[in-house]
Amino acid sequence: MNIADIVSGNASINPNGKAIIEGDSGRELTWAELEKSINKLGHALTYLGLRKGDVVAIYLPNCAEFIITYFAAMKIGAIVLPFNIIFKTEEISYILNDSGARILVGSSEEVETYIISQRERFPGLEKIITVGKPLKEGIDFYSILYDAFEQLEPVECSNDDVMSLVYTSGTSGKPKGAM
Repeated sequence: MNIADIVSGNASINPNGKAIIEGDSGRELTWAELEKSINKLGHALTYLGLRKGDVVAIYLPNCAEFIITYFAAMKIGAIVLPFNIIFKTEEISYILNDSGARILVGSSEEVETYIISQRERFPGLEKIITVGKPLKEGIDFYSILYDAFEQLEPVECSNDDVMSLVYTSGTSGKPKGAM
């Protein structure tokens, strides 16, 4: 089983139903559009070298791209590492290095300020995908979706596979990754 099957199931039952309505912008995605975007990003992440069990970090505010990234990573069997958009370089550096995240999908403004400006602090981070204004040091989110395939078979996952890694608040020391 793969948790991304939830989206595929809804897309097959109600393809034109609203899957996402963004509160701030009012942008809407149907279940069919959401599934297509998830599949395209899943292919793109695989093309970039992400495999089952690898960690992909998400540094985005509440937006459709967060959901697309979350389910695309799960569909290919990757481990999702979401973290708070208000985190700064120190917290981000610790979490990314401790988790072994290889790819980050993040908001251009925050990525430029807190990650690219301190790139040497993230030695294991191989690729950065940005949502928003294109950055020369990153890969534009929508450009990598453009030529990607619209169909993607989910990776089979067992009950013991890690789906998500969430870091605790670190009240008694450094934050710890909870599976």
